[in-house]
Amino acid sequence: MHDPVNGTVTFSFSTEVGRQYQVEVTEDLAMPDWQPLGGTYFGTGSPILVIDDLGTRPQRFYRVLLLP
Repeated sequence: MHDPVNGTVTFSFSTEVGRQYQVEVTEDLAMPDWQPLGGTYFGTGSPILVIDDLGTRPQRFYRVLLLP
């Protein structure tokens, strides 16, 4: 969900107990340069909430990686 007043994006993703996840972000899908957004998340079986501050960026794209 995008909150234009606060300039944030909020989303969640499901997790499995004992699994590790990394959220990555890029500003351009044509020339993607994926960067980690925060640290590693550890699955608890409950959804994990992610909040990102957009600042002055017009758009960002996100992906969640399941780590080995």
